[in-house]
Amino acid sequence: MERNEVREGPIAIAVDRDKTSIQALKWAIENHIPQGETLKLVHVIQRSANGPNTDDELSEREHKNRQITRFLPLRCLCMRRNIQTEVVLLDDQDVAKALIEYISHNFISTFFIGASLKKSITRLFKVDDIPSNVMRWAPDFCTVLVVSKGRLSSGEMRSEWSDSDRASKFDFISESTPIVTSIIHSPEKP
Repeated sequence: MERNEVREGPIAIAVDRDKTSIQALKWAIENHIPQGETLKLVHVIQRSANGPNTDDELSEREHKNRQITRFLPLRCLCMRRNIQTEVVLLDDQDVAKALIEYISHNFISTFFIGASLKKSITRLFKVDDIPSNVMRWAPDFCTVLVVSKGRLSSGEMRSEWSDSDRASKFDFISESTPIVTSIIHSPEKP
């Protein structure tokens, strides 16, 4: 199998409102995702350190609907290519950890993520960003592809890891799972 080839199984992409995730989605549907495939658009809503907000239920439902409609242009882009979409919203404080746990629990075979927009000077002070953490800690059955500026920046297949590497990798992932707030299926075409 080629290094950046899409494997059989579920395909997901991390999405947000920044331009890197939009570029990653465009590149993935143009170059890797076959027509008729189902793509999971995964977004992590960062909750505060104080825990979940105690607002009334109506405003929480309105907030979830607003989050879902934010990704309507991305879903339309997929529908034009005859790619079915599911929007998955996760609640967690740590974005990379939530994505890794989602990949692990749902056995995602191919995961696309946009590269970080950090400038080189800020990389000196903070070593790890979300794409590098996801690549480092992703399970061995998942191919993680990082897309930057409309092209593949890096990709990694983890099938050649030893059992001791797998055991130490999963020590990072806590036993608590991120809360999946909603999964939205796009309507099937007649």
